[in-house]
Amino acid sequence: MDKNLPEINVPFDIVKNDTDTGKRLYGALLCAGSGDVRVSMKSGVHILEKGDIAYIRPMLDFSVSDAEFTELRFDIHTLDIPLAYAQRIYHALGEDELCEDLTLLSGGRKDGVKQLISALSAAESAFSMRAYADLLSLLSILADGGECPEESEIHSISRYIDSHSAENLEAAALAEMCGMSYPNFARRFHELYGRSCKEHISHVRTVKARKLLMETDLDLSVIAAETGFFDSSHLIRTYKKLMGTTPSRERRYK
Repeated sequence: MDKNLPEINVPFDIVKNDTDTGKRLYGALLCAGSGDVRVSMKSGVHILEKGDIAYIRPMLDFSVSDAEFTELRFDIHTLDIPLAYAQRIYHALGEDELCEDLTLLSGGRKDGVKQLISALSAAESAFSMRAYADLLSLLSILADGGECPEESEIHSISRYIDSHSAENLEAAALAEMCGMSYPNFARRFHELYGRSCKEHISHVRTVKARKLLMETDLDLSVIAAETGFFDSSHLIRTYKKLMGTTPSRERRYK
């Protein structure tokens, strides 16, 4: 096993029964199906029993026996995770040799990851904001050994922002929905996402605006209204700040 398997080039990929051997440049979650799965690596042979879920860190050379299993692949360096959050989880999920090669999940961690893998399997797009939020939740469980109540509430708020981005959203009101004081909410949100709640709302709206720009011929004023901007001028200013170009130029070169 001396070859590197191709990078996935998407936020995540889910494959079934792929027994290719070689070094994964990405992290992998292996989910055993109806029978035992044999995982061979330099550190030894690991047996995953029916229903087991294990995390294997990146940059490892391993092979999986010809058995029924599902593999969720993701690369924390290409997930567009804010730097502050990526640094927080790196030592738990990255290439650090001090980390365990294979970590078997149990209890609440296993149940939570199983639910999120199911949600990601049903995602319409690997680039959707809902999938992005689910991935962050999954990474939090893997890195922290489970979600603390505050993190769970904030991830729920992230999903709320995604589904209500066209509405008037105020960070103070979102903090109240979490049952948290605004200073505590603001601190926890920034720790998780590497940006303020207000900046995150702008990011979500801009990503949705870009999708409409690239996939429809809707007028800019309609896109602004659909994605929660005050007007087309507000959309243009925000878009240029976050994307480094104007909506019209982005659409011209799609």
